[in-house]
Amino acid sequence: MSEDDPAALRDELEAAQKRLDELERSSAYYRRQLDQLAGQSVRQDSMTSTLKHQLRQRQQGFTVLSELTENVGRLTPSEDVIRNTLRTINGQLKMDRSILLARPDPSTTEVRPVSWAGWKPGEDVGLGDLTFEFPPDFGSARGHLISNKGSEATDLVAELRWRLKTPFFICVPVVSDSQLAGVLLAGRMKEGSPFFPPFDAGDLDTFRAIAGFLSAGLANATLYRTVEDMASYFARFVPKQFLEFLGRDRITDVRLGDQVEKDMTILFSDI
Repeated sequence: MSEDDPAALRDELEAAQKRLDELERSSAYYRRQLDQLAGQSVRQDSMTSTLKHQLRQRQQGFTVLSELTENVGRLTPSEDVIRNTLRTINGQLKMDRSILLARPDPSTTEVRPVSWAGWKPGEDVGLGDLTFEFPPDFGSARGHLISNKGSEATDLVAELRWRLKTPFFICVPVVSDSQLAGVLLAGRMKEGSPFFPPFDAGDLDTFRAIAGFLSAGLANATLYRTVEDMASYFARFVPKQFLEFLGRDRITDVRLGDQVEKDMTILFSDI
């Protein structure tokens, strides 16, 4: 082809332009494919991370509930049940602070701290004197509070953050006999994935389950106090020495047919 042939030169340029257009279309196609693959990879990584987080929540929740089952199964004072529960929450669920607020007066929805864990000596001065007012419907099945960086700071959330000096927390009701018996709150001083992720629905499920076990523990503790009170009342009429003769520690341990034969001196006195 002669360089002086305009027609041939034009045809050659058109052919080159077509090849260039085809290469650009192919390049655009492969870029779209790469973008789709990258998007799928990101989605899969996100899904994997979410599943790992949920699995970790389930494992931690199972561990906590297993320990609480052992505690609730024993007839122990309420202080021990509560204290063990809060320590278990802090240790197993990676919380900095946990606290139980209870109702001092059943006729109101006002609650005050009765037991806590995670506050250093000196930080908890005056903590037991605080009072909080929760709405009447907080004891319902859907009652809860979550404080994250992106969550709405209601007046109650802001008050809890400030007065308990705990910025990020989850809060659920403790219900007994369909009534609000108290409030369980656990929180962290900082928030950030992957070690301190924001509280979510999985955490809420775990804490609702813990609150249910704690409610059973408190009911068990109430029974314990009742038994202790009964033993104290009966001691007025059945001296402890009589129980020692029978080899029993308390009146409720005495069974039909328990007896012992001893030589003894009895003084009758009319005053």
